[in-house]
Amino acid sequence: MSEESQTIALVAGQYEKLGVVHCSISKQGQVSVAGDVVTLDDGESHVFTRGRVAVKRAGDDYQFSKIA
Repeated sequence: MSEESQTIALVAGQYEKLGVVHCSISKQGQVSVAGDVVTLDDGESHVFTRGRVAVKRAGDDYQFSKIA
């Protein structure tokens, strides 16, 4: 993760921290940020207000970004 960009990219089965917020993809489509879970289809995105993180799914790739 770059401190300048504040983004991470994950695929199913991976997890990482974005700053102090835990982000993971437990199985295809199931996204978790700071304990909140949503299911995303290809091309969908979601904003986790508690963790202040936006995630977008593009195929098997998931892009997590810190929001202000």
